[in-house]
Amino acid sequence: MNKHYHWLRRRLILALIILAIALTVIDWLQGGQVNVQLQKNGWLGIAILITEAFFVGGALLMAITAGENLLSLHPKHWVTHFSYLKREARTLAHKLIRSRLFMFGFWLNFVGAIGTSLILIIGIILFVPQAGWGVLIIVVLDLLASFGWRALAIAKRKKLIRR
Repeated sequence: MNKHYHWLRRRLILALIILAIALTVIDWLQGGQVNVQLQKNGWLGIAILITEAFFVGGALLMAITAGENLLSLHPKHWVTHFSYLKREARTLAHKLIRSRLFMFGFWLNFVGAIGTSLILIIGIILFVPQAGWGVLIIVVLDLLASFGWRALAIAKRKKLIRR
């Protein structure tokens, strides 16, 4: 592949990460009660912003790695390309598990997911009355699910790499 392609790819990744951060900020600024709490506890908002940016940025990196061929296609051809990807899923999976960019996105996404869950748990304990702590069940389940499916994915990756 030529230098221009790599340069363009890096610029696209950087632009998508910046877009993820900007969309996260815009989303958080639209919440009314959230705004009041952020003014009182700015560190919590900044921490959530960072972890959400990691989460979305990691997901974008994985998506770009998995579907970089989609970027060169016109949107009306994506359905055809998705059916090809469905047929070639095993081959694609083998390519992805060896991709450093995909694994970087995977771990970035993992740090974002775990960080967000932990910050939400801390925020609920600190700022929600005990009567509302039932919400913790959902956040803890999300945390366990984040660890669970990623642990399975890493185990499967190690198994495939050994072959």
